[in-house]
Amino acid sequence: HLQGSILVVTHGEAVRTSVNLLQPEATVYEVKHCSYAVLTKKEDSRLQQDGKQERLLAPQRDVSAPGQGMQQWSLACTSGSTGISWFS
Repeated sequence: HLQGSILVVTHGEAVRTSVNLLQPEATVYEVKHCSYAVLTKKEDSRLQQDGKQERLLAPQRDVSAPGQGMQQWSLACTSGSTGISWFS
């Protein structure tokens, strides 16, 4: 399981798609040169038997179909803040 950060360098259409996978109702209307989307991996907090909280990364999901596996990710940026603009 990945426990660090990930950096993906790609083209504008993939940046647009990263927003639409997480917010399907969003309309991306601008992707500037060198824009990017910041995503964060959701964590799952569980109580251990001794009462301490255990922080786990969300479990991996099947990513064989488009959009599958994205449930564990969320956008950590706002429209326009990283060069990509959208509205919902």
